[in-house]
Amino acid sequence: MSSIRYEFSDEELNNFKPKLLYLTQSEYGDDWHSTPHYHPFLELLYVFEGKGEFLIDGQAFSLRRGDFVIINPYTVHTETSTRSDPLKYYIFGIDNISLTADKKAPPPRSASLDGEESFCPVFHNPEFSERTLGYVQKIADEFESKAPYYELMAYHRLCCLLIPILRTNNLAFSKPEKNKTATKEIIFVKQYIDKHFAYDLSLDDLAQKAFINKYHMIHFFTQAYGVSPMRYLNQRRIKEAKVLLRTTDLNVTAIANSVGFTSPSFFAKKFKELNDISPKDYRKSAAAALEEELFQ
Repeated sequence: MSSIRYEFSDEELNNFKPKLLYLTQSEYGDDWHSTPHYHPFLELLYVFEGKGEFLIDGQAFSLRRGDFVIINPYTVHTETSTRSDPLKYYIFGIDNISLTADKKAPPPRSASLDGEESFCPVFHNPEFSERTLGYVQKIADEFESKAPYYELMAYHRLCCLLIPILRTNNLAFSKPEKNKTATKEIIFVKQYIDKHFAYDLSLDDLAQKAFINKYHMIHFFTQAYGVSPMRYLNQRRIKEAKVLLRTTDLNVTAIANSVGFTSPSFFAKKFKELNDISPKDYRKSAAAALEEELFQ
């Protein structure tokens, strides 16, 4: 007698716990108000009819039938529709998960990914599209019927919807940031800094993006993270600068500019303030440590 035994690990189950918050079917009409906004959870938008445009973090993407849109937590977005062919779509609200480019995966089969840690939020796969619509409609049917265990069945179908998205687009899932002392606006500010630290950011810019009073933002950000927004911005820039000092031959001025500092002297001052060493000495120290490690 021969047999094959497959061992089951619950590691992925422990980490992958999407929570379906809602499923909405929307259609463009004259009462449509296209206002930039964000949510503390992930949204998946599936277009089943019409054409339009999706705006996310200041970038515009065209929408058509069969498109899927991934809107990660705290991502500013909105959508517009053509009047001649109005948008109709389903949108899922899903908590406890965000999607990012999978660094360990091979190059994607489509052009969905854009960079090491980011990806195009809108993707189109004709073969996957029809199957997707079937899953979406079955989830909607579960909520319509409310048959016994309908929530468990909806969760199962949601997983069947999400996993092919991860596989076909080389995406990985992670848990979004949770902070009991931070409101969704404050978490948004932190994540906005993490994504846009290389740009010229001011307190007014951050407060406007988060739709919050500037002074409230400073107070509650400091309360939640132990540093002010601008100090955190400098820390984030210096963190990236250290990577560039270790891994590139760019001069200090070029590195300062690339991480968002307009003044090399101010960059050097902040770098030493946070690390007790100058950028040049840090580079020498890192190179010496690497050389010692290689020849051990």
